[in-house]
Amino acid sequence: KNVTASEEELRKAVGTIGPISIAMNADPLQLYFGGILSGRGCTDELDHGVLAVGYGEVSQSSGNSKFWKVKNSWGDYWGEKG
Repeated sequence: KNVTASEEELRKAVGTIGPISIAMNADPLQLYFGGILSGRGCTDELDHGVLAVGYGEVSQSSGNSKFWKVKNSWGDYWGEKG
């Protein structure tokens, strides 16, 4: 199934269908080790595929932060065990 380019549609698809392949810019991922990655440094240059496996929201002192949980193909040593 094709999912439109809206976060709401992607959230619905991940919640009902399961993991969804997505494209993103890999530059912010190069030095990622864990936690919530901010949107700073993200561009429209899509050069890497990952699997969107979940989503959530956490409260922080600066307000609520929404996030996507993605699985990368760079192995268990990247991020939070892949």
